[in-house]
Amino acid sequence: MALSDYFYSDGTITVTNGSKVITGVGTAWQLRHAVGAILFVGSNFGFVESVSAEGAALLKDNWVGATSAGAAYTMWLVPSEASQNLANNQRLSEIIQSLAAAQAESDILTAIGNLVFEVDDLIVATGANTFRVASKLEFTNGAQYNKLVNTLAARAAFDLQVAGYSVLVADVGDGRSAIYSKNSATSADWSNPAYLTGPVGLTPDLTIGTTTTLAPGAAATATLTGTDDDPVLNLGIPAGRGPVIKGAYNPATAYVLDDQVTYLGSSWIARGPTTGNAPPALPTEVNTWWQLVAKKGTDGSGTGDVVGPAVAVDGRIAAFDTTTGKLIKDGGKLVADVVTGPASSVDSRMAEFSGTTGKLLKDGGVVVSAYAKTLLDDANAGAAQTTLGISAFVKTLLDDADAATARTTLGAQVGGSYQPAGSYQADLGYTPVNKAGDTMTGALGLRTAGTNTYQLDASASVLIANAAGITFSSGSGLLILHDNNNGMVAIFMLGGGVVTLVSQTGTSYTTVANTSGTVNVFYEGGLGRYQVQNVRGGPIFLSTCFIRTRTTT
Repeated sequence: MALSDYFYSDGTITVTNGSKVITGVGTAWQLRHAVGAILFVGSNFGFVESVSAEGAALLKDNWVGATSAGAAYTMWLVPSEASQNLANNQRLSEIIQSLAAAQAESDILTAIGNLVFEVDDLIVATGANTFRVASKLEFTNGAQYNKLVNTLAARAAFDLQVAGYSVLVADVGDGRSAIYSKNSATSADWSNPAYLTGPVGLTPDLTIGTTTTLAPGAAATATLTGTDDDPVLNLGIPAGRGPVIKGAYNPATAYVLDDQVTYLGSSWIARGPTTGNAPPALPTEVNTWWQLVAKKGTDGSGTGDVVGPAVAVDGRIAAFDTTTGKLIKDGGKLVADVVTGPASSVDSRMAEFSGTTGKLLKDGGVVVSAYAKTLLDDANAGAAQTTLGISAFVKTLLDDADAATARTTLGAQVGGSYQPAGSYQADLGYTPVNKAGDTMTGALGLRTAGTNTYQLDASASVLIANAAGITFSSGSGLLILHDNNNGMVAIFMLGGGVVTLVSQTGTSYTTVANTSGTVNVFYEGGLGRYQVQNVRGGPIFLSTCFIRTRTTT
């Protein structure tokens, strides 16, 4: 049977999208035994499941291609034992017809008459007016051969075989398979190839084209476009199904498949499009349009015994009212006012605010000692003073209403208009001592300068010529200067070789040496001392007060 005999395209065909029925005009599908054939119309295909007439057949599945009437088609007739027998019978009929047209005593009849037949044997022509008997199995079991080799060169190993010996060559050089038979016992006397396969075709470059989302429940589709060498596969994939929440059932709403509603306390899902058809009443769980999803639970029968207020402010925290546990009142605080602490903390550590909102606390990292806890637990100031071990005298001092009373408690003596230097210190039991390295000494006096106001005075001014100065040993402290010529005052901080002008009245003072027209206070690094320098342009009287906090010795 020639390869072309496996393809049939006589007449025309009509196919309908979504239907298995196909009809033909001018076709012979029964005669060609089209059951099991693959039907091609354009770029779509299907499988023939049954044939009821020469022009009537059913597909195995619904036709997915477009509807076509009177269209060209091709059927690939897949070989089977039945179709092979039909082909053999057709060929035998042709032979018999040719015999009937020849002479009764022809060579063909003579050759056939000399053959011995058994059940299921067939006549096979082997040459001009020569025949042999072949079992049906030779046609139903496929090609017969004695040896299989991979290449044509490997066939040479069987060049000396007897006539009729056959070799199947898997690849004759162009990708095709073929059977070679020995014509005689002569070395390498092989027949022409009997090809079993065609040449290797092109490998199509298949690409994916469009992908379309179809309606839920629709059949998936696959269509081919493009060319034979570069086909394009286009897919249609149905969307997945899932509930679409629609809220309470409304008879005016048009619902579709999988819409979910609530009705009389139960949940229902639509089985298809519906408008104005309500879900059934329980215990019925399904009707034409709706399916029960979740049934309403039994109504509760208990009664509560906790009573809240008649009104409350939205967002506030509820609090118990009295100690019965049955009354709730408005707690007066919003939820937003609640202070939130960390997820964890260390026992006994103090808490501190996190950020500036006043709503977040964090672990402060400081452990509150047992002594501090005792102090924090004290009920009043007296108890706290006892815990701290404060003496009765200090308690009296802490209770004084003002500074004058405190001085009286301390036994301090306050003079009238002027006190000699050191008199207050002596009253308080303190005697000042000059530190080593001081080059300026002098008596200081404390006197009243008004109600509850006292003044510290230097006993004498220092005369400083122009371009001259006075020095202080290296140390730290507060220097107060008063220019008696113009009344200007300045406060300097000295320490670590650094001079800082804290404040001044006017612009008479600087911290830069040799600044003309000013009094300059600076540090002389090479000599390790501070200097007050007059560059005012003439001599000045300068009152100085140096309050030392630390010396270098």
